[in-house]
This record gives sequence, structure tokens and C-alpha cells, in this order.
Amino acid sequence: MSRNDPVPTKPVAAMSYGGRVRIARLHKSYEEFIGKTIRVAGWAKNARGQKEMCFVEINDGSCFSSLQVVVDKSSKDFDEISKTIVGASLQFTGTLIKSPAKGQ
Repeated sequence: MSRNDPVPTKPVAAMSYGGRVRIARLHKSYEEFIGKTIRVAGWAKNARGQKEMCFVEINDGSCFSSLQVVVDKSSKDFDEISKTIVGASLQFTGTLIKSPAKGQ
């Protein structure tokens, strides 16, 4: 085995306990989930609240990559979510949309 050998990959399960979609699955093939209501859960890696919306970066441990969740002020739990701290356990249900900006 050398450094240049390909790293084997395991298949990623689409759903986990409670009907949640794993973040690794979203990064692998998100197209099938665009426009659909999904549930994701994980731990906050970063959270920043603004006047009209809140951004929470979560990771569920299924991969190294995270998912950015955008919460609008009209959400019933906006005030609580905007005070989220790093490491908090969160669950979100919402519609998956493709980011308008490249690399997000």
C-alpha cells in the first residue's frame, strides 16, 4: 500500500434514525432532495444570528463536511436558535435549496 493508492469508500445510508437525512448523503447526491422537505440533525459547529436571519453550521458525524442551515426570522423558534452555542444538539426540518453562491 502506498500513498497514491485510492482510499476505499463505504456506501452512505440515505436516512438515519428518526427519518433524518445524513449530511454525507446530501454532499454525495443532493439533487434528489432539492425542493423537498427533509429533516437533519447534528451539533452546531458555528452559529451567527443577524437581524432578519440566523445561520447555523451543523455536522452529524457522517462526514467531515457540514451543512449550513438558514433560519428566517418568521420561524417560531428564531429567538432561541439565534442564541445557539457551539456544540449544541439541534434538529431542523425544512426545504433543501441549492445555494445561489458557489462553494457554499
